[in-house]
Amino acid sequence: ECLSKNPCPTCNGRRGLRLLGYRFSCKSEPAICTVAKAANGLTSLKPTDTRTSTAQERKRKMAMTRVLERLYLGDARDADHLSVSNPFCITAVVNVNTAPNHSKRDEINYVHFPLGESCRVPPLRLEQVITTIGELVRAGKVLVHCAAGSSRSPVIVALYMDVIGYENFDDAVSHLRELRSVVAPSKLIIDSARAYLKEMT
Repeated sequence: ECLSKNPCPTCNGRRGLRLLGYRFSCKSEPAICTVAKAANGLTSLKPTDTRTSTAQERKRKMAMTRVLERLYLGDARDADHLSVSNPFCITAVVNVNTAPNHSKRDEINYVHFPLGESCRVPPLRLEQVITTIGELVRAGKVLVHCAAGSSRSPVIVALYMDVIGYENFDDAVSHLRELRSVVAPSKLIIDSARAYLKEMT
């Protein structure tokens, strides 16, 4: 049964839609429909596809990680490096670190949502971040980053994957750990994410 007044044009409303119009609840056909995939650039990548091949990137602690076709996960250094080189054609940066971006590239849209590690993040704040990512992904390639790309930004990306119906939150976190070895979310940020998902249901 469709959860939205605007059913998916591909599945004719057999899948329910939630935030951003891409949340599906169909039990018999859980896969994301073609139209939604096209709109959000949702193409899963194997772990072997996530590391860049250049010697410069291999020297770094952890290269920017490609999670979906138009969604990348990284750290503050990845964002700063875009001012020098933009090999993945990133069009927007969502910064969830407390510190703002210091080095910027003119053609990239930078959005800052300072999220701390020492206290829980309110559900409304998380919804603002997820909604913004959804809007930016439709227009191009998005890098989501925090300081080290290990706690806040992976949780935000995992929430986004859950909200659009690509993968549930726990599986998404596990998936990101496979793609990016430094992923180790703090308990507070995980608790914040679970509280947000609970409020959404």
